[in-house]
Amino acid sequence: TLALALSELPLVAKVDPMRFQQVLRNVIANAIKFSPFHGRIEVSGETTAAGEIHIAVRDQGPGIPPEEIERVFEAFVQSSQTKDGSGGTGLGLAICRKILEAHGGRIHAENLAGGGTVFHIHVPARGSTAGTGRSSDSITTTPAPYSPSSFAWWVSSAYTTSTRTSPAVSSWSALP
Repeated sequence: TLALALSELPLVAKVDPMRFQQVLRNVIANAIKFSPFHGRIEVSGETTAAGEIHIAVRDQGPGIPPEEIERVFEAFVQSSQTKDGSGGTGLGLAICRKILEAHGGRIHAENLAGGGTVFHIHVPARGSTAGTGRSSDSITTTPAPYSPSSFAWWVSSAYTTSTRTSPAVSSWSALP
């Protein structure tokens, strides 16, 4: 199940929409790949007090060994949890980090108590100068298109990019 918890207000970020979609597709595909069949994946989005868009993707997978949690963002590095053949090239998260850094953002992961991992994606909100070192007047931006229903459709369809033959996500619902 894919569960969404999104802000009622639009989440408008200073991003290249195609590159930002690449980041979301990769992180969500990883969550699907490492979650148990018919597991639950939660995607939440909000604007923080610091003027950032924060998107969190939580899965119910095996987690990442603590000594590897930062290394999985390096090129050609995969978690030891990928030994079951579900891994890729080890480039996806490294590319995500580079894309987000180019946008003045960041990505990090943390293990959840009881299992699973949450990936935190932060990008400056449109009109914010957080993380850019520049004034917002000097940045040409394209806001990512947003409405709760279109974002929900996009996220729920993202699982088709997974390499699994039996997708973990069979439905989606909004979180209360």
